[in-house]
Amino acid sequence: MPEPSAVVSTENKKKWGAGEWLGVAGIVLGAVISLFFWWLSEKTRDLSFAISPLRPEIVRAGIASDVRAFYKDIPITGNLSVIQIAVWNQGREPIRYQEDVLRAIAITPIGSMKIIEAKIVSATRDEIAFRLSPAQQDGRIELSWRILEKGDGALLQLLAVDAPVVPIELSGTIVGQGSLGADTFRAAASQVVAGKRVQRSWSDYVLPGLVTVSFIVFLALLIRDARTKGYWKTARKNAFLIVLQVCVFFLMAWAFWRSTPSSPFGF
Repeated sequence: MPEPSAVVSTENKKKWGAGEWLGVAGIVLGAVISLFFWWLSEKTRDLSFAISPLRPEIVRAGIASDVRAFYKDIPITGNLSVIQIAVWNQGREPIRYQEDVLRAIAITPIGSMKIIEAKIVSATRDEIAFRLSPAQQDGRIELSWRILEKGDGALLQLLAVDAPVVPIELSGTIVGQGSLGADTFRAAASQVVAGKRVQRSWSDYVLPGLVTVSFIVFLALLIRDARTKGYWKTARKNAFLIVLQVCVFFLMAWAFWRSTPSSPFGF
């Protein structure tokens, strides 16, 4: 008798559906984003500064009062306020002043602002030997130190007249970072500058948001399959994708957190 023809069943063959492909896409995208934020966090040298959102005013011009302010017998006619500024190395590479600073690092007041007094309130450690030079005629105050490792810096306090929203800029040139400019400013998460939060722009959240959405959709599709095929069978079939997706998701979150600039002085 002729042997019965073999019947190939396709029911038990594993076929990838939309959930599996979406999981792979999320894993690849998440890995790329994680590497990108890791690369940002590995930036060699990154001298940064942040301005405290708290700015107490000592004297406000235009308000009738018997209180008068003087500095070295010179009357102060404008708005007198106290400004705290954090200056620190956000990068992972140390900044040695003698070897790495090509052009003097200086604080320069913006607009008509005048710095009456500047002093160091605190430093992350005494070994960095952070110093301020006397103010020059144009109001510039030069900064110097021995070494700034990651997170090292100083908290400065300025007594200023007619200070704008962002009262200073940091100038100078550092090996590996180049000339300091607008990207040197790091606003605190709760700080509003010119009516906008400036620590991160909306574009910084687009790719992490896409990975998060793909992760949620992937889980939703798995739960849908699990209700029809069984939770254990679905989990066993997609175990590799589930583990990879979860690992990449948390890796992306960690890398995103590591790339967020933060002042060592709490603002």
